[in-house]
Amino acid sequence: MSAWAYAAAILACGIGALGRHLLARSLPVTGLAWHTIVANTLAAAVVGAAAGVADAHPAMLLVLGSGIGGGLSTFSTLAVDAARMWEASERRRATLYLALTGTLGVLAAWGGWLLTS
Repeated sequence: MSAWAYAAAILACGIGALGRHLLARSLPVTGLAWHTIVANTLAAAVVGAAAGVADAHPAMLLVLGSGIGGGLSTFSTLAVDAARMWEASERRRATLYLALTGTLGVLAAWGGWLLTS
């Protein structure tokens, strides 16, 4: 892989992180951390789409998957949010949050892959 692909992945990661930041600022804070759910779902769709084109364009997996998808997704925030809910005895909400994020993520990744493969 060329140095340009790595440079593009680094830039794409910054773009993904900026997208996550803008989501966090634009979506209202309610019972669930919707900005995290949306960011992780979008990231899963991007990674799924990148995986679908990876055979024809291997650098796309690096740039889109690791770059944008990696910058946009945030497993650490998901884990901390769920742990805080659990500690606050909001176990149903924590379970819903994790199940919703996982389900939407798998569906989004599959959808992204189907669109590009």
